Amino acid sequence: MRVSAGPALSSDLVAAMVEAAPDGIALLDEEGACLHVNPEGLRILGAAAGDVLGRPLFARPREDLAGPSRRVVRDDGTEIEYEARRFRTGDGEARWVLVFRDAAAYTRVERRLMAFTNAAASVAARSGSLAATLDRVAGEVVQATAMAACQVVLTESGTATLRMIGQAGLPLFPPDFPERFEQARRRGAHLLTLDALRTGGVQIGRGQAAHVLTDPAWEPLRPVMAAFPWDTYISVPLTVGGRTLGVLNGFYPPDHDPGEEEIAFLRTMCDQAAIAVENARLLDEAEGKAALEERQRIARDLHDSVCQSLFSLTLRMRAVELAAERLDAAADPDGRLRANVATARRLAHDTLAEMRGLVLELRPGALPDLGLEQAVRQHAAAVAVREGLAVDVRGSAGDGLDDDTVENLYRIFQEALHNVVKHACARTVQVRLGRDGKGMLEVSDDGRGFDPSAPAPGHLGLVGMAERARRIGADLTIDSAPGQGTRLRVDLPNGRPNGRRDGDRA
Repeated sequence: MRVSAGPALSSDLVAAMVEAAPDGIALLDEEGACLHVNPEGLRILGAAAGDVLGRPLFARPREDLAGPSRRVVRDDGTEIEYEARRFRTGDGEARWVLVFRDAAAYTRVERRLMAFTNAAASVAARSGSLAATLDRVAGEVVQATAMAACQVVLTESGTATLRMIGQAGLPLFPPDFPERFEQARRRGAHLLTLDALRTGGVQIGRGQAAHVLTDPAWEPLRPVMAAFPWDTYISVPLTVGGRTLGVLNGFYPPDHDPGEEEIAFLRTMCDQAAIAVENARLLDEAEGKAALEERQRIARDLHDSVCQSLFSLTLRMRAVELAAERLDAAADPDGRLRANVATARRLAHDTLAEMRGLVLELRPGALPDLGLEQAVRQHAAAVAVREGLAVDVRGSAGDGLDDDTVENLYRIFQEALHNVVKHACARTVQVRLGRDGKGMLEVSDDGRGFDPSAPAPGHLGLVGMAERARRIGADLTIDSAPGQGTRLRVDLPNGRPNGRRDGDRA
């Protein structure tokens, strides 16, 4: 029985397939001399057709063509993997078809494909933290390229603050790398990372190592950058939906310069990293929304039940207090009844103030309706009752503040008051609200103070307040010394009621 493998292919179609093949394909005569090579084959060989026609391609005798695939190293160091098959033409002449490829390039393609597959699987699984996922992406990049080291740096939402999330290679960058980076920027160093963030395009710096190790502006980063051999630096942006979320920075040894194919691979890996970052953001957003909805439900329940009941209780207690004041001396000779009623009324009033503060904390969405001044007064009253702390609020925040400014100023105030309670051992706190160059917010205490210039590892409150102030274009200053109390002040620029300076990044 004769089995057909399908319709016969025309010679023109076969020729077109050979010319378009991604591997090198050559037609050899019976002795192994080259009769024809396709364009990809000439590219791999780095030769023109006239250089190879009529000659053995790999200087091998005919007997070496038969058998399994083999590898041969050419004079220029290129390692070629090839396989040959013998056939006869319609005229009965013996011919060889030779299929070959650049073994090193093919291995690089395999490594990059595997790196992409592994990174995509890690992103899709969303197992572990975002840092672990981006470490995996950076590790796959180092494995698939000639990079000495790789790092993934993200921007904080709404700010120009950078944070390093993923890294791989040697050496590992220290946790304070972003702080050193910021110091170098302030000293005038030209940072390609910022160029990549600003333009959304790939930035390459060849011969950068010598510049970094000699320019005084790079002094903060010099101990890190001198710890391993590198020469070329590349910064590839992580973008999703037209937004640049961060960059992938790569450091190449002196003998390597990334070409177009490698840059294309890095772009692909950055796409995976950007997806991981966006997935994490959406997950946090979804979880935050669910938590916010639950907090708002609890806040509504507390407001509609407990707060209303406490308010009614304060009114009734006031009525009882007035009635007790009308009693004659015989009915309350020592005034104990009147004193107890007054104490109960004050307790109900203080409890209502604390409950209102709790409702505001649970329901931040109520801030714009309540206003900054009223929110500050309610929270101050609640803390004063709960902690036994004298908190005096004066001044007015005025009108015209946008919701973002109100939110950030209120959170700075909350954190400042929290720090007073937790660290200051203070007896009194002065809170001032003002406008027109007099300071938007000021919190002063008579506590034990501290040294603001001293390092405070693990204390993120001050960092968070500074970031919130920067987000609304405000200046935050802290005056303190051991034994002298603390004064925290937030100033908004004049004439900018919403806090943003002209030219600030939104």
